[in-house]
Amino acid sequence: MPNGSSLSSAHPVARAASRRMSRMPRFSIRRLRPMWIGSSRRPRSWTLESSLSGTVRLTLRHIADFVFDAGLADTGAVAVLSLSADNAHSASIKSELLGAITLLDVVELAGRQVVIAGTASGNAAAWNLSDCDCLGRWTLFASPVKDFAFISTSETVHAPPALNGSVAFISANSPVAFVSLFPPRHLFTLPGTRSAVELIALSQTEILVLYEQGLARVCDIASRELRRSMDRRTTESVLAEDVWSTWFRAKRSERSNNAPIADAITLDLRQLLDNAARSLPWSTHSKQDTEAKETPDGPPNLSKDVSDANGTSGSIDHYRIARRLLATLAAPVNDLGLKDILKDLEIETLPVIVGVCGADIDGHAMINAIRLDEAWCISSNLTAHRLLQLVCLLRLFLNYPDLERVASEAIVYYASCLAGAVGPSFVPPSLEVLGSFWLDKNAEVQQAARSLFGTYLASMEDEDILALVESWRNHLPAERSSVASLHRQTDHAFLLIGLVAIDRYSLLSSTILKDVASSIAAYLEDEEHPYHQAMATELCSRGFAVWQNYVDAMALVRNLFAIAIGRNPSTPGDLRILARNATLHVASSNTPLFMTTLIFDILNAPTAQARNATLKLLGFVIRKKPLILYSNLPRLVETVVKSLDPKISSLRETVQQTATFILNELVRTFPSVAFHGSSQRLAVGTHEGAAIVYDLRTATRLYVLEGHKHPVTALSWSPDGHRLVTVSFEENRVVVWRVSGGIFGMFMSGAPARQGSSSSATPYKTYDFHVGDESLMTLAATLEWVVFDWPAERTVRLQLRETALNFGV
Repeated sequence: MPNGSSLSSAHPVARAASRRMSRMPRFSIRRLRPMWIGSSRRPRSWTLESSLSGTVRLTLRHIADFVFDAGLADTGAVAVLSLSADNAHSASIKSELLGAITLLDVVELAGRQVVIAGTASGNAAAWNLSDCDCLGRWTLFASPVKDFAFISTSETVHAPPALNGSVAFISANSPVAFVSLFPPRHLFTLPGTRSAVELIALSQTEILVLYEQGLARVCDIASRELRRSMDRRTTESVLAEDVWSTWFRAKRSERSNNAPIADAITLDLRQLLDNAARSLPWSTHSKQDTEAKETPDGPPNLSKDVSDANGTSGSIDHYRIARRLLATLAAPVNDLGLKDILKDLEIETLPVIVGVCGADIDGHAMINAIRLDEAWCISSNLTAHRLLQLVCLLRLFLNYPDLERVASEAIVYYASCLAGAVGPSFVPPSLEVLGSFWLDKNAEVQQAARSLFGTYLASMEDEDILALVESWRNHLPAERSSVASLHRQTDHAFLLIGLVAIDRYSLLSSTILKDVASSIAAYLEDEEHPYHQAMATELCSRGFAVWQNYVDAMALVRNLFAIAIGRNPSTPGDLRILARNATLHVASSNTPLFMTTLIFDILNAPTAQARNATLKLLGFVIRKKPLILYSNLPRLVETVVKSLDPKISSLRETVQQTATFILNELVRTFPSVAFHGSSQRLAVGTHEGAAIVYDLRTATRLYVLEGHKHPVTALSWSPDGHRLVTVSFEENRVVVWRVSGGIFGMFMSGAPARQGSSSSATPYKTYDFHVGDESLMTLAATLEWVVFDWPAERTVRLQLRETALNFGV
């Protein structure tokens, strides 16, 4: 996101707030690589049950959103949500230090500020404060990192050359590890004693460590060998010599008591959502008792033990975790209606302090408290993240009938009513942030982001939408070079403007729409970057009716086909599924174009494998959207039959199995398609009232039987294959055709003329029937309720819902 281009500066509701907040630092969400920590004056072991009462987010440079429990000093720990866009996860995870934070401070080296942190599990890390880039992470001890000493030459003190610019991390059980920051690497670790470290001093060649029990050890820096041991009195005499400089002394007075050094944990929201879904009693992954009911009959059970913070244990009640998180996130709104909704969800909001995290002039982390009602008035990015977290957690409760209604009310409230409750200072959520989660791999996160995006896009004024699009337009792939198109900012612009254009295309110029359409076409062909193809596929699925006017529509459909059928073997499975679903949307949007492309690709596939894959795609459409194909059944059947041409033996042998499967799907799905196995003949009804008969052994058309003036609703072969019965509900007429095989059958009364003959076919028998409203069915109803069966060799029964009609043939 370009600096200063956030939605908060453009939205009319936010203009007043932006003037008031102008003194606060601005930031770009792309640059936020958050480390999540908890804060307390009194470190203690982290227990989820007693401590899941607030959230803290510290980015160490820019303002960030967090919520504190008012009783934090007593509870001692805070649980945290970690939620970042999928396409940025791999980068941001390198900047996170997971676990209970037991050490946090900022030091200065060569004019740059460096953040030093350690955890209860013995891990340590360092970041540049200017951009939050991680300098390094190290696993040092089996016990908590208690403190550190930063060793650097200054005007008054000269550090040993081998250790200049290094950090000495001190463990709770006294080992000391030396780590270089530039370049980042672990130098060595000095073993400890059972006593805590009290002091560390260095000469140019030796290290002296004094322990609280009064014992001191001196080691050689180069060889790491123990030179000598001494008591406290001897140590004091040695340190009086000018060659020694003290770099660490326990209980340093300069450390602020308010520095956020405490227990913490990273709680992956996606993992919580997934585990909560798997824990449902009717889930296939559920670890519940096998005697649990198949459907829910009440709210989640809150009596389970909680034993793991990251949601990996089967004994965790994920809904209790969700309630605690919601209690914190939902608190900064004083609205009686919302409080009633939360009460129905058994959520009691906690008294909180909402604030801003940063670094003070001394380099220590600090907390600046602000008023409760300003939680939604800081930044459009923070509003978006907070709303997304709230809606994701609320969606968990949609799984229970007793809570579904009230959970839906809460979601609607935050999506539609929050701005009115907060007032004119409310900063709307950033569409850029919400759009970045559009293709999230977690379905709950994805649905939450999409619903919020649509709601707030609908509420935006036209001028604000135009300003938003204009601010991102120059980053579209069609406007940039091929190298620049790989930039994440370009991808973000592409998806954002594409989604806006689908909803408000009448606002945008044809030039912008053409740029988006051209970008879609280019991204669909980018096989080296599946995420590009996924974005383009999604936009194709939702807005094909818009894009088809600005690019080669058939080329777009063909590229979608290529992804859906996996023409490139390396295409990810989830991308193929996305492309198949997009194919269904395109087929609904422009059925003639879809059918033309599909039939052309079946008949003109470059290889037999490609033809097989396209036929399988056809099978997918038959199963998912059969009505799309209904008006084109005759063309479709003829195309599949032609693919079985025996004149091209290699082709027939390759596609026979797939083509047979497709024909079986057509017969099973559509009552107007019928197959007789012994004679290998296939019949299909047309909208003009004819029935076309094919011989699959020769892949040729045998007859065209014209017995109706209206569409053929259904048809069926007699068991011996000598009769074909057709029915048209618009005519209320049944027609019987004599289609005996063999040369003598051609001369029988009522037998149809062969294709190409000058003779016309004559029905063998005709019956009119009247069943009232039973015959007034939709196309979808005919697929389900119209059935032919043969109780006897020359008796056919037509079943229409509850009505059955018998005819002698």
